[in-house]
Amino acid sequence: MAAAAAQQHVSGGDSLILQEIRNGNQALSSKLDSKTAEINQSISGLKSMLDKLSSRVTEAEDRIGTAEDQLVDLDSLDQLENYSRRNNIRVINLGESCEGNDPVNFFVNWIPATLGQEHFTEPLIIERAHRAFGPRPPADQRPRPVLIRLLKCQDRDKILRIAAQRSRENKGPIKYDGKPVLFFPDLSASLVKRRKEYDRVKTELRSKDIPFALLHPATLRSRSPMEGEDSSKHQRRRRHSCVGLQQELNGDNRSFLRANLGPGMTDVEKLLHEGNKRHRSKPELSEMCFRCGIEVGSFLHCTWLCTK
Repeated sequence: MAAAAAQQHVSGGDSLILQEIRNGNQALSSKLDSKTAEINQSISGLKSMLDKLSSRVTEAEDRIGTAEDQLVDLDSLDQLENYSRRNNIRVINLGESCEGNDPVNFFVNWIPATLGQEHFTEPLIIERAHRAFGPRPPADQRPRPVLIRLLKCQDRDKILRIAAQRSRENKGPIKYDGKPVLFFPDLSASLVKRRKEYDRVKTELRSKDIPFALLHPATLRSRSPMEGEDSSKHQRRRRHSCVGLQQELNGDNRSFLRANLGPGMTDVEKLLHEGNKRHRSKPELSEMCFRCGIEVGSFLHCTWLCTK
């Protein structure tokens, strides 16, 4: 009897322990379910936010894509406009009414006579010629430009090339009736504006005797001098010119130059002072000049200042 009572007591104790375990499990399960529900709710909120963010990013991408397409279209239109002007030249400062009532016939004879008949073995074929549209200016103001459209783009290039050559030989513009006359390609207004941003930079480079070229459509490039020039003379000239420009760019008026020389000045400044691009892309390569190995290999140093 005593043993049975003891066994019954132990069984009763086990039942209480099991009941406590069950109660604990239920409480823990309830807490886990509550926390899981909170986590799921938070995840749902994050998902909703991500969906909204994704929608806004998609909308922004669409707007950016549309803007880029519009820019491409505008650039394409500008290219087409300049392509349509590829046979045109613009003559500046030619006196009003000097072409008379037959401007085509006048310029067929005037251009070869002004630039040199020996350069024009065949007669020019001009499709049309006229003044820029607008009211005739007073006598004390600059005359309207003359637009000339040639049949062949080769004739247009020849005229511009010979005019530039004659200006260099004469150390000044070509003159007609005692007044300077300038020949330019006929470009769109937007392209002219882009090229004019380099005017002050070109003046600065020209004053420092640094050769350069303004490439089409609007890229300013500094060039090395022609081969065959006396090396010692060339070295003295280029060191003098570029050291002077470098001092001006590094001097007290650097901010003034940046503010007044336009976007082109920033490009030239970077071109002159940037280090070796290979070093920036591959740091294991030296940034020093590949000739002397002493100075930083900037465009200014490698092209002009290096004595090696």
